[in-house]
Amino acid sequence: MSISEERLFRISEAIGIKTHNKKDAVNNINLSIQELSKNIGLPTHLKDLGVKKKDIDFLSKMLKKI
Repeated sequence: MSISEERLFRISEAIGIKTHNKKDAVNNINLSIQELSKNIGLPTHLKDLGVKKKDIDFLSKMLKKI
């Protein structure tokens, strides 16, 4: 999925981030989402959800079916 540069700039501005190009917008939005997730206690890694390394292959195959 591709998001237009204009849309990224609008999203950035809506969350209070000033950017000058698409790469900065994407990076800053990503960092903001990671920080928000951390601040509100959302799991940020599969291991935080109890997923074991041995389960990754199975989960990957199951997701391909969706």
